[in-house]
Amino acid sequence: MGDETINDSVTFSFGTGVNDEGSPALQAIKRWQEDGADREARRTIDVFGMSEEAEIIARELNAMLRTDGLNETMRLAEDIARGNGQLQTDNERLFADGPPDAYTVDAEQPDAVQRFRDAFADILTRPLEPVDPGVNYSFDLVDADPWTLELTANKWWLNTDGGLRWNQVPVQAYSMEYPEMERELERERAALDREDLERTHREEGLEASMQKAEAMAVASGELDPNRDDGRLFREGPPDRFTTLCEAELAGREHEAAVPERDEWQELLDRSNNDQPDPEPTYWLLQHRPVETPDGQPLGTALVMIEFPQLTPDFGAYLEVHGMDDSVYPTEARRLELAHFADESASRKFEAEFRSYLVPGVIDGPELAPEVATLEGLSGEWERLSVRDIAGHMSGAQAIIKEETQWQLHNPHAARLDAVGLEFESVSPDFDL
Repeated sequence: MGDETINDSVTFSFGTGVNDEGSPALQAIKRWQEDGADREARRTIDVFGMSEEAEIIARELNAMLRTDGLNETMRLAEDIARGNGQLQTDNERLFADGPPDAYTVDAEQPDAVQRFRDAFADILTRPLEPVDPGVNYSFDLVDADPWTLELTANKWWLNTDGGLRWNQVPVQAYSMEYPEMERELERERAALDREDLERTHREEGLEASMQKAEAMAVASGELDPNRDDGRLFREGPPDRFTTLCEAELAGREHEAAVPERDEWQELLDRSNNDQPDPEPTYWLLQHRPVETPDGQPLGTALVMIEFPQLTPDFGAYLEVHGMDDSVYPTEARRLELAHFADESASRKFEAEFRSYLVPGVIDGPELAPEVATLEGLSGEWERLSVRDIAGHMSGAQAIIKEETQWQLHNPHAARLDAVGLEFESVSPDFDL
C-alpha cells in the first residue's frame, strides 16, 4: 500500500472503497494499534463513477507519500477532500479516531491548490485532476493561427510572486484550410484526440498520458524522438513523470507510447519484413451507412479506399484544383476496417487509428488489413469498378450487408492504443 510509518504502530496510506451511497470512493486510511489490537479508520476524500479512476489516484498519492513525505501528501489529500465537500471547514481534519496525527496542516497559510484553482478559473483550460500544489498539467486545443488548430500539452506552475506560469508543447496540428463541413470534422477529430489523452490520464495515470502525448508529437513531426534533452517540457519545476525519451537515454527498458497487447505483437511478428515496402499512395477513410438488403439500418462502417494511381499529395491538389476528368482515378480498392453503432463511434476509432501511423514506418493501407482482422472482418481488399469509385468519391452509396455479416466493434477485444511506435513496417500484399 505504500504506508508512511509515523511510529511503530501508526501508518497512513490511500486506497479505494465505497461511500454511504455505494459509489466508488478514494479513501485515506489510518492504521494503528490499541490495546494490542489492530485498528483502522477510513475517510472518503473523493467519489468517482468508476473504481478504476479511484485506484489510479490512490496509487499516485501513495507514490507521493514515498517521494514528498507525509505533510505534503496529507495536505493535498485534505485539499481534495475539502474541494469535494468531504471536509466542511478549514479546521476539520481527516481523522478524529486513534492517536493524534503526526502531520501538520497549516490552515493559516494560503493554500497552494486553491491558488491554482483560482488562477485556472481566469483562463480557458481544465487542469488534470487532482490539482497538485506544485505543478499541474492540461491538454488543450488552441488556434495557432487562422488556418491551424493545435492540440497541446501544457505545464502550469506558480512563480515566486504567485503568478501562474506555463510551458506549452504542440502535440498535433489540424488544418482549418477546408470548406466548413471538413473544418468541423477536423475540429471533431482534434476534440477526440484530446478526450483520448484525458481518458488515458483518468484510467492509467499522468505518466501514461504524457508518454502518449509524447508519442503523438513524435508521429506528427512536432517532436524529435532523438533529442538530447529527453524532457517534454523545458521550463518550470521538475516534472512528475518520466518521458519515453528520458527512459531511453537513461538506458532503461520502457514500454511504447501505449501498452502493447499480445494480439498486435503477434501481427507484427507475422509480418514479412523481407518484402520491399510499397510505394506510398493516396488513401482516405469514409464513414459509410450500412443497411440490410431490405433497407434496415445496421450502423456505420469505417472504410478505407486506396488509389494506387495517385500519390499521397493528391489531397492537396484537390483542395487547389478540384476534381476533373484528367485526374479522375480509374483504379481503386476498398477495405472495411470496423463496424460501429453510429458515426460518432466510427470517427473516434478513426482518430485513434490515425494517431498511430508513422510516416516512413507504417502507413494506413499497411495497417488497415491487420486492424480489420482483429475486428473479426476478412481484412481483404475489394477492387472497385469505375462506377463504384464515383459512388465512393461522392459519398452517396450505402453499404448493403446481411445482418450475419455485421461485426459490431468491441472496444475491449483489441484496441488501437495497443500499437507501439517501435516496429518494422507491415507489408501487405498489393494486387492491383
